[in-house]
Amino acid sequence: MKLIKDSDPTLPNSSQPAFIYDIEEEEIEKVKNEIRLKFNETICNALPRIPITGPPMTIYLNESNDPPKRITTARQIPIHYREEASKIIDKALNDG
Repeated sequence: MKLIKDSDPTLPNSSQPAFIYDIEEEEIEKVKNEIRLKFNETICNALPRIPITGPPMTIYLNESNDPPKRITTARQIPIHYREEASKIIDKALNDG
């Protein structure tokens, strides 16, 4: 599998990096596991039981006179994610 680093230079007039590295699947899995361990509270399929704490949220409204754009259609879940998404949604609804 190929891996592109953020620090790699890009070709002139291109967003494509100049270098692509060959990395073994085992190394990729190792990095994935490190990320999962480091961000285990963020990367999960369940909602936390404890409410989020922090300072009160502030909402800033756009005061321009432009009419809002109405979008009423939800994005479709890609077919290959639908079964897993359905399980997660059902679990979230059952958990309350």
